[in-house]
Amino acid sequence: MNKEKNKDIELEHDFSNGIQGKFFRSISEHKIPFYLDSSIQESLLNKAKSLNIDAEVYMNTLVKKLLKSG
Repeated sequence: MNKEKNKDIELEHDFSNGIQGKFFRSISEHKIPFYLDSSIQESLLNKAKSLNIDAEVYMNTLVKKLLKSG
């Protein structure tokens, strides 16, 4: 390593005051994006618009119905 280039980097780090899990987020807190075929997305957006419903609400309703029927 080039010592001149890395002179600001400490050789050792003191984690004695660190808090374990400070930045941890459960997977249940993350939203997972769904990528639809463009034709399906367009159809769903058009249907939601024709029903005067927010597209996200409409798609969530459809998925919930599908999961209940499964």
